[in-house]
Amino acid sequence: MTEQNKSDQAQNALENVEHAVDQAQSHPTADKINEAQNAVAHAEISVRQADESSQAGALSQQLNEEKESLNGLND
Repeated sequence: MTEQNKSDQAQNALENVEHAVDQAQSHPTADKINEAQNAVAHAEISVRQADESSQAGALSQQLNEEKESLNGLND
């Protein structure tokens, strides 16, 4: 798999996290929060796999921002 493809997959996973976190924020049910947590776990793997790419730093930062948003729902 090429570095660009891994970066694209990581970006797609982060977009899924963003959507899942938005849903969890607007409808903070246990199911929505769990879905967002699962999306984060998947994105973490994708970002780790894309670590060799030039965009890895930006992807990691975006993932951390989404995780912080999600963690705010659990407080």
